Amino acid sequence: MDHKNNKLQYLLLAFSIIGLAAMLYLILSFSANVISPNSCTITGSPLNCGAVVTSQYSKIGGVDLYYYGLAFFIVTAVLSYLYIFVRKRRVLLLKLLMLVSGLAAILVAYLVYTELFVLHHICILCTAGHISILVILFVAIIEYRRIKSAH
Repeated sequence: MDHKNNKLQYLLLAFSIIGLAAMLYLILSFSANVISPNSCTITGSPLNCGAVVTSQYSKIGGVDLYYYGLAFFIVTAVLSYLYIFVRKRRVLLLKLLMLVSGLAAILVAYLVYTELFVLHHICILCTAGHISILVILFVAIIEYRRIKSAH
């Protein structure tokens, strides 16, 4: 199947960019102080990025999780681009996408649990990243199965 006829694979790149944008917004809000940290908070509601992003659960090894998210989405964007446009070693690229997004999905499960049941706040930008990770994982699995069945 020609890549021009398979629009599903473009979701890999699109959701990498969406996730990248969400992580950049968090960096600009909470590290660079370019955007107000309150810009993604709705007063009186559970939607409060600040409560989530500044919590004790928002770092691994002293590094804010959105930096890991930034690195993740850069990697998935590069892998997705290579998968769509370079078209070499496609099975390997999909395996790498499934591996990194599968590992990230495990972290997503923990983070969503923490947001909902420990912090009782939701970061909408984090949620955009979480959804992006899951979409990348599921599309990579679908693409992998499609390619394997074509051979």
